[in-house]
Amino acid sequence: MSTTQTESTTAHASIVVDVSPERAFETFTADIGSWWPPDHHILGGELAEMVFEPRVGGRIYDVGTDGSECIWARVLAFEASAATAAAALMAERQLRGRRGDIRDSMIAGIVIAHQATLATRNIRHFDDLPVPVVNPWSD
Repeated sequence: MSTTQTESTTAHASIVVDVSPERAFETFTADIGSWWPPDHHILGGELAEMVFEPRVGGRIYDVGTDGSECIWARVLAFEASAATAAAALMAERQLRGRRGDIRDSMIAGIVIAHQATLATRNIRHFDDLPVPVVNPWSD
């Protein structure tokens, strides 16, 4: 019996756009439906719109053509406690020789600060971090 080991790869992409930070934030929040794939939602029915409330405590949710709503995220602040936790996580990863993405550590820091559970498809980015992670899209 032979086995084949494959390496996990991660692709990251970024672009630089010639707009103000305010306009970029508005596109990310108020215009979420312009860049988010419309078939990538967990609403039970047909999607009419996506809503991003751009404030701490704001909701990110889908609205169906029948008026139903599916809240799938809540906006949390990146405060000092989250920053401290994120810095500790990055340091731990570096000590173990694992390169981590600062964005993942910041997300995990928020989870730790709020004693929350992270719901993401990207569970492998958090598999070595001490945060509870769930993939609600897995079978």
